[in-house]
Amino acid sequence: MNQSQVLSAVAVLSSILMPPAISQAIRGAVVDDSTSQPIVAAEVSALDTMGTIVRQAITDSSGRFRFSIPPGDYSFRVLQIGYTPTVTTVLHAAENEREISVVIRVPSASTNGTDEPYALTPVVVEAPPVERYLAAFHRHETIGMGDQVLREEFEEWNPQQVTDVIRRMQGFTIVTNPNYMRELPDGTLDTREYLIDAPGRSHHRTSAFTECAPLIFLDGAYLGSSETVYVNSLPLNAIAAVEAYARQIETPVEYMRAGNDCGAIALWTRSGEPGQETSQFELGLRFGGTVAGGAFVGGRVGMHLITQFAGPFEFYPALYVISSAFSSDRTPENSSWMAQIAVRTSLLTAPVQLYAGPGLVLMKPDASYKAVMDDVDIDPRYTIFCGVKHDLGFTRPFVEIHLLDFFSSASISAQLFFGIGVQL
Repeated sequence: MNQSQVLSAVAVLSSILMPPAISQAIRGAVVDDSTSQPIVAAEVSALDTMGTIVRQAITDSSGRFRFSIPPGDYSFRVLQIGYTPTVTTVLHAAENEREISVVIRVPSASTNGTDEPYALTPVVVEAPPVERYLAAFHRHETIGMGDQVLREEFEEWNPQQVTDVIRRMQGFTIVTNPNYMRELPDGTLDTREYLIDAPGRSHHRTSAFTECAPLIFLDGAYLGSSETVYVNSLPLNAIAAVEAYARQIETPVEYMRAGNDCGAIALWTRSGEPGQETSQFELGLRFGGTVAGGAFVGGRVGMHLITQFAGPFEFYPALYVISSAFSSDRTPENSSWMAQIAVRTSLLTAPVQLYAGPGLVLMKPDASYKAVMDDVDIDPRYTIFCGVKHDLGFTRPFVEIHLLDFFSSASISAQLFFGIGVQL
């Protein structure tokens, strides 16, 4: 191979391996300058400094359009019957990972008496930059394959859960699971109420699973297929963007895995950026007590707070009032207060979720009980616990059991709690 052939091969490989330049995502709206009503089916063109059309789009029923353009200086031309052809002032699209939202106001042809072929109108920039961790999402959007949607778009659909968003995306359908809460061949229960199906791929179906299950990714990480990962276990208000690729040929390389002949779905959460804390909280009411020999003693009424801690772990503090009024045994230890500091994580992601974790319980005995405990003011106890909750959207009823002093068979005790949490 001579030198020119080597250089040609290097050039070809470079063009294949080099990542594409980051594009600027443009989302806009075209409105009537007089009435501020959306203009439907208007042709919007992005023009470079030479007047060449770089991108074009047609506004939808809400007067909105969307496309991506390389970094540079652009003006936007709008054409529609009954309106004056309009060109905006120049907008600079910087080479960064941001999205810009624009509003273009177009005067009616009947109100514009000028002989100029185009009216010059300024570009109104309305939206702030989006999170950097969505750069991969916007890069895939620029390629123009598959279907992508951001939160501000799918909120207009009034979805109640994640499958309601996927239902509106190209290439996938949502069907009711005929095996819901039935035992599968492996002995487990199928807790998925709805299935994600890629129509036309019946070769991948089995007697246990009636759908062609796509692969599921969360914040770029592979979780498994929709046979084992139930997307509705994720709270909808934590989702920032969704990507859907029903065919292998349109799937980005980072979503390629063995068995993805049913496509891939990528979910991006608001907490996907490293170091960014989530704003999701749950506040709940709870009631319970110590279970001893069949008797329910030490009745407790309290409140808990749950918030994201690190990765899949949640910080789980609770505060209780202990009262003998809620107990079948009016002993001195059945009146005071108790605090719990714990961390938990989900063991099963489904509408009915299983969780577990360790914690520390601090109990304040009353005066008569302190004498029995050698005047101990605060009684600390280690605990491990597990529970089951049903995610109904904003409300989450639960039942959980705690084992205190589990390292000592002589002092171990069990507490049972039930209640309901509300997502804030």
